[in-house]
Parts: sequence; structure tokens; C-alpha cells
Amino acid sequence: MVSLKRFDYYEQSINKMWEQVLEMGNKVESLLEEALQALLHKDPSRLGVIIEYEGRIDEMNERIEMQALELISLQQPLEEDLRKLAAFMRIVKDLERVGDLGVNIGEAVVKLSRMGDYFKPLIDIPRMARLSQDMICKSLAAYKEQDTTLAEETCKMDEIIDDMYLYLQEELVEYMKKDASTIDQACQFLLISRDLERIGDHAENIAEMVNFMVTGQKRICD
Repeated sequence: MVSLKRFDYYEQSINKMWEQVLEMGNKVESLLEEALQALLHKDPSRLGVIIEYEGRIDEMNERIEMQALELISLQQPLEEDLRKLAAFMRIVKDLERVGDLGVNIGEAVVKLSRMGDYFKPLIDIPRMARLSQDMICKSLAAYKEQDTTLAEETCKMDEIIDDMYLYLQEELVEYMKKDASTIDQACQFLLISRDLERIGDHAENIAEMVNFMVTGQKRICD
């Protein structure tokens, strides 16, 4: 009877963490949407909401990590469950970093709001932002469904966001060379585009951990 109760506790703990990771992912998606809207509308007031989300995300990251470590140390999980627990810890760490990057974007918007009108229409950065959001969404869908095809599709999207980042770098540097008055804004746009590219990297990491959970093989992205 004791061993059965222990097994029930173990299974319930795994299932609880599974749901907590999804809940954390939902909060990250909401944070990214707030950051994008702040950028599009040059709305620094959204930073407060972004920081609130980030605080909750940090708390969830710590809680899930501690739960996973407790199960690993006390329950001696089998290989499949050990992979799952290791993946939980890696995924929530990537989600936590995405939250930090979203805060960076919100803080950049505050600085941009003090610099007057944008010197160029925002076209590529919003596209990058939507793509990074889509990558996070797809990677979380892959996690929820344990779908390695979705995980692979997420990885392929990272190549696109990397190319967009390189293009934006070159474009913004050219603006700064031609007109020194654009430097302050262009530097903020460069920082934002770098953060968006990194969000794509974290989505790729999540996708690879999904593949690890399902197949035992981590590397699916070239």
C-alpha cells in the first residue's frame, strides 16, 4: 500500500508540473504580446504589466525547478520520466529567459518614447516580433502534444528570424552612417532585434527538449 501511495504521489507530481509548464508558457506568450503592443504604439505604460508577468514567470520557474529536483532526488525516476523532468527544468529556464528579454524590449520602448517619432516605419521589427511569438507558440504546442514534427518546424523558423536579424543589422548600421541623428533610436532598434533573435533561439531550445522527451535524442536543428 505504501508503494502504491508513493507511485500515486509521483504520477500526480509529474502531471502537475506538466500543467505548470503550460501555464508558465501562457504567461510568457502574454508578456510578449504586451511587449509588441508597447513597441507598435510607443506605449511605455505597458512596462508595468510586462514586469508583473515577468515576476510571476520567475516564481513559476523556481517552483517547477525545485519540484523536479525533489522528484529526481527522492523518487528515483525511470529513464523516460528522468528525461521528462530534465526537460521540464530546461524548458522553464528558457521560458524564464524569454520573459527577461520581453522586459528588455519594454525598457527599450520607454527609452524610444523619449526620442520623438520613429525615424523609419516599423516593418521588419514587428515581423520579427510576430515570428518570435509564433515560434514560442509552436514550441509550446509541440510540448503539449509531444509532437516532434511541430518541434522540427519551430527549428526551421529560426533560420528565417536569423536572416531577418542580419538584414536589420546591416540596414540600421547604414542609417547611422548616413545620418548621425538616427543613432540613438537605431541603437535601441538593434537591441530589440537582438532580443527577438534570442527569443527565437530559446524557442528552438524548447523544441529540441520536446524531441528529447519523446525520442531521447536532443539535436534536431542544424
